[in-house]
Amino acid sequence: MRSYLQERPNLRRAVSHSRRPGLNRENPLESALLKVASVRFQAFRDRFGRDPFPDEPLFFDPSEDQPVASGSAVMRTQLLAAASATRADRATLLKYFGLD
Repeated sequence: MRSYLQERPNLRRAVSHSRRPGLNRENPLESALLKVASVRFQAFRDRFGRDPFPDEPLFFDPSEDQPVASGSAVMRTQLLAAASATRADRATLLKYFGLD
């Protein structure tokens, strides 16, 4: 008994090449955000000794004993440092966060 794909060779070709070109390309903003988040998670762990809770800021005031959101100047500095460390696109990140 022949399989369905053996009976329809053109369908086999269509099934094996069904992925559209460009679907697995990375979005530069998504990639940059993930890289920066990874660096900021590590900074949070280093400062507070634990992972942040969902409602805690990744851009925090390092002089505080508890996680407190930083001001825009400190956030910009932390964002640029994380972008440099990960080679993420600074301009894209600054624009996304409204710090450009």
